[in-house]
Amino acid sequence: MDKPVPLIIPGDNGHKFTINEEAKLCLQNINKPMSVVAIVGKYRTGKSYLMNRLYGKNSGFDLGSTVQSKTKGIWIWARPHPKDSNRCLLLIDTEGLYDVEKGDSTYDIQLFTLAVLLCNCFVYNSQGTIDADAINKLHLVAELTEHIKVQAGGAEEETGESFGKFFPQFFWVVRDFTLELNIEGKPCTPDEYLEHALKMKKGHGKAVHEYNAPRECIRAFFPHRKCFVLKKPVNDDVLLQRLDQAREEDIKPEFMKDANRFCETVWTGVEAFRVQGNAINGSRYLTLAETYVQAINSGAVPCIGTAVETMKQVECQRALDESVRSYSTMMEKEALPNMPLSLKELSSLHEHANGAALRVYQNIAVFDAEGNFQRKLQEALLSVYTQFVEQNKAVSKDKCRSVLQNAYVNIASKIQAGHYTGAGGYEEYQADYQKVKEIYANTERKGPCADEELALFNEDKKSEGKAILEADKKMTEKEKDLARAKEEAEQQALQAESLKQKQQQLQQELADKEASNLAMIQQVQAEFDQKIQASQEMHEADMRAKQDEHQRLLQEGLDRQGEQYKEMLADMQKNHNQLQQQHQKKTQQLQETVARQEKLIQEIRANKRRSGGSCPIL
Repeated sequence: MDKPVPLIIPGDNGHKFTINEEAKLCLQNINKPMSVVAIVGKYRTGKSYLMNRLYGKNSGFDLGSTVQSKTKGIWIWARPHPKDSNRCLLLIDTEGLYDVEKGDSTYDIQLFTLAVLLCNCFVYNSQGTIDADAINKLHLVAELTEHIKVQAGGAEEETGESFGKFFPQFFWVVRDFTLELNIEGKPCTPDEYLEHALKMKKGHGKAVHEYNAPRECIRAFFPHRKCFVLKKPVNDDVLLQRLDQAREEDIKPEFMKDANRFCETVWTGVEAFRVQGNAINGSRYLTLAETYVQAINSGAVPCIGTAVETMKQVECQRALDESVRSYSTMMEKEALPNMPLSLKELSSLHEHANGAALRVYQNIAVFDAEGNFQRKLQEALLSVYTQFVEQNKAVSKDKCRSVLQNAYVNIASKIQAGHYTGAGGYEEYQADYQKVKEIYANTERKGPCADEELALFNEDKKSEGKAILEADKKMTEKEKDLARAKEEAEQQALQAESLKQKQQQLQQELADKEASNLAMIQQVQAEFDQKIQASQEMHEADMRAKQDEHQRLLQEGLDRQGEQYKEMLADMQKNHNQLQQQHQKKTQQLQETVARQEKLIQEIRANKRRSGGSCPIL
């Protein structure tokens, strides 16, 4: 994207949102996993400039130069990731909070909620210091439990820890920071400064609760958090209003240093956006955005579980459609122009197209734990393959019939002229008929119906040969009996070969079907393995964050909260162990299924070799 575009546009009343069509097109073209960084904060605090720096430019998102908020709704700007060619960096700039002209806290919480849900790095931009006032202004965080649901139904109360599993990294950027970074006279890092500001008080009572509540929410919602402090970029207030036009040398070096540190941390420390282990690309992201916006517009509470399930359904269906289209296109290109094809040729093309279709599916689909879409895909591909098999047979039949009819024209003319009715007519007829068979035998690429069509042709012409045989006065009755027996034996042999060919076709189709099943199962196993690995990595990151928080609570003397975190850690580990056992059981089942499928395919092929093409299964 060469410029930012609006993603979510507010209606005139500020309570109905729409997804911008231009943004839809842009997102649908992003096929790589994305790292998504969103920034929120009070209007006119330099949010847009910071995001422009993150993009790598001085201008892009509109900075504005008046007391009015310039950005309306939510805007996006995508670029190739500066540190990883396999990813895309998507930046989100939001309309400023606490705008006096809006005077609508509901609108602010809706924007705040959407920003949290649609990123994996959430940047809160404020000015001055992290004091009680700054933390209290983040009251929107405390309201998130009322405006977001993790799972549909809500049978159990959802706590901050429930949301923390799904919420993004939290970066607090403090602008125009003028203080020295120290705590109780000792130098500290920005991260230590943030953790000090988020320390909770001991005790009970209303005042302690009101003090602790926002801090407890921030700590629970955002277990992965960092802090950055930036000096004022310039002293000249006029230049500050047009900072996007400022030269590098006009900006204070200390600001540039800290701003570059922020950018470098985002570029190197923010991984790809994942939801329940699923890497999010442009089309998946769009589905999430549409689902959340639809929920807000309808007055419902956006549900992460519902949005993810919707995304899975949409992406799996799209993957299925694209895979079938890929398979059909490849078969139409490779198979149709060359029909009729032999069984081996068509099977080889099917195997190649089927593998390509599965790769298309794997690149698009979100993991389908129940296997519903994999089964639909398998059925759809085999259905299309069956159509190509039948089409190949039809072309084969047409070609065989055409060759036989053209070769028989001379005999037909002689029969019409009564040429074979005299003495020795049958012998001449047999010689001419042998030439027809030779022409047919020497015709290449007749396809899978060659023997079947020759047998049908012979059966159709039997009455003509019989009439000529009976009319041949030269042959004795014994010779006629021998001729009839020979002709019958040849026809029976040909019919047997035709049956054998049909059995080979069925055997090959059965082998192709089972090979397709095996390929699908192996793909499911590969996806499941990836899912397990992603789940393990997420669990380890969550455990580390919770353990750090547990230690901080103990250091702060908050033994009761620390004990709660200890119990939560034990529950997390217990749940993870149960999940691991389920994963191991599922993995074993998949491996056993693969082994059975491989054995079945080997048996089919072995039976085919032993029977010379006959099908003992039938």
